[in-house]
Amino acid sequence: MTTEAIIHFLQDYPPFTYLPRVDLEELAGQSTLEEITEGAFLFEENEAARPFVYVLRKGRFEILKAFEDSTQVIDVLKKGGLLGIRAILTHKPYLGSARATKNSILIKIPEPIFLDYMERFPRVALFFARGFAAGLPVVHVPEEMAKSKETHFLSRDPVLFMRTEDVLVPNPVEDLLKGPGETTLREVARQMKERLFGSFIIVDEQGCPLGIATESDFVRRGSERNVNWASPVSEIMSSPVVTIRKGGTAAQLIIAMSKYKIDHLVITEDGTPRSPVLGIISQRDILLMHGNNPAVLVRQLQEARDVKTLARIRNRADELIYNYLRQEVSIPFIAAVTTEINDTLLQKAFDFSFGRVQREGLKKPALAFCWLSLGSEGRGEQLRRTDQDNALVYEDPPEGQEEQAAEYFRRLGASVVDILLQCGFARCPGDIMASNPKWVKPISEWKQQFTDWIAFPNSEGLTGVSIFFDFRPGYGDGRLTDALTGHILQAISERSSFLNFFAESALRHPSPTGFFGKFILEDKEGKKGAFDLKARAMRPLDHAARVLAYANGIRGVSNTIQRYERLEAILPDKKLFREASLAYEILLRYRAINGFRNGDSGRYIFPKQLTRIERKTLETCFAAVERVQQYLKNMFRVS
Repeated sequence: MTTEAIIHFLQDYPPFTYLPRVDLEELAGQSTLEEITEGAFLFEENEAARPFVYVLRKGRFEILKAFEDSTQVIDVLKKGGLLGIRAILTHKPYLGSARATKNSILIKIPEPIFLDYMERFPRVALFFARGFAAGLPVVHVPEEMAKSKETHFLSRDPVLFMRTEDVLVPNPVEDLLKGPGETTLREVARQMKERLFGSFIIVDEQGCPLGIATESDFVRRGSERNVNWASPVSEIMSSPVVTIRKGGTAAQLIIAMSKYKIDHLVITEDGTPRSPVLGIISQRDILLMHGNNPAVLVRQLQEARDVKTLARIRNRADELIYNYLRQEVSIPFIAAVTTEINDTLLQKAFDFSFGRVQREGLKKPALAFCWLSLGSEGRGEQLRRTDQDNALVYEDPPEGQEEQAAEYFRRLGASVVDILLQCGFARCPGDIMASNPKWVKPISEWKQQFTDWIAFPNSEGLTGVSIFFDFRPGYGDGRLTDALTGHILQAISERSSFLNFFAESALRHPSPTGFFGKFILEDKEGKKGAFDLKARAMRPLDHAARVLAYANGIRGVSNTIQRYERLEAILPDKKLFREASLAYEILLRYRAINGFRNGDSGRYIFPKQLTRIERKTLETCFAAVERVQQYLKNMFRVS
């Protein structure tokens, strides 16, 4: 194969598409070919990394990984895919074995020239950096991704990304064509006994799910209600059912079970109760797939009887999160799991606090209320337990009952904050917590507070209060947060100049690099020589996403990555927002891992301790930060 033929082949596959012609010529001139016969291994699991990156020119490879009781195919590599990337970037052995399933030809690129291109071309580095942030072990780049010219990496954890069909338990819906009002408990029990099922789905004549009956429903509801074997199953069944689409991954199942606090998920054709049932998956099925399951921790949190137990279980959750990070599970999945765990803990904190406040003689008002999770927790990005940021909003009380309501919710907020402190969530240095009466208000006062911030802004003041513009309902009635969001968007539309101040406040966050492109390092005592990952890289990105989300009327999303995804969908600068989202994922991972290793928030890193590829990855992220800041300057005409 000639040098020109190698160039012609590589230029169709990322990341080589990003290289200028002259560099492609240099790379092709230093590359060689290697032939592998069908059935032979290029390398095996745990073998020391070779100093080459391999590109599959012709043929087919399987990626194999050994588990306790078997060896499984975890991926397939076709033309244009890459092998061996992770091993040379991390200087670690191969994570899996690569076996040819057809006679194959590989292009061998020497490690030094490949790393040189990663350093000199940011788009090449970013191409692979996303793999680390999203969880790809960087064994290869699949053909369909390569040909797309864009990368959307998924975690290749073989368990989390098993599909529903791998563990699907078919439900014999053909035997239950009557509705729940006509199907008796005796009939359902007979079917469950004959088929050795612990649960049963009740369907309509089209096979769509109407409800689910489990063994525990027979025991619990059967004893609570006046039923007999001739009673309709509707007396004990759970309805409506929670459904998910065929093809969902174990990761999606885990999050759904944790979120809805259920033991069973019904699989339907389109993922809704309005399409035919395909089968059922239980929590036990998931546990068999993945022994260390966050759903177990959620259930244990729900069953905790005291704060000490809550704290102990939350400590175990840290172990789970750190293991996910080390296994390179995707950041969005880890963030979603952490948020569900934290929200469940918050729910128990309220359960305990209701009892506390009642014992103190305060009567609960008949008013809706909502806990506002703010800051990183409000964005669903708190992978490490850092300081608290929260507030409380409640329905406007009837005239004459204002002080009574204020006293109750202030005491309730203080109790919840105290429990969170005992569970490892530190006190906010700025006292932005629901234990501070200043941040416990009825909805009308919260609306007035935001009106004041919007009507009389200054960029310095907005830098301090911007945390309040990232909120989500942590516990309680979400309609209050919806009303608050609607009010904020309306107030902004009536005073558009606010967005210029908001953008200017976002630009008050310092640049990650100096004039000569060097990391801006700290000089204060205890942090000398450290880089502030939060202040100089993450905060500029999350603040910019916040400003742009409000500027474009985006509702229902506070997460930074999701905000950039929404912006990418509606604005023309798609590449900018895609790279910003990518950079934020990477920074979240770096900060979380750094925090777990050092036993702190992970905010400060020491560049001298970074590998060459880690430095290059961060520099690529910092370039995205600066491009986003320039975008804000241009859009809002601020400096």
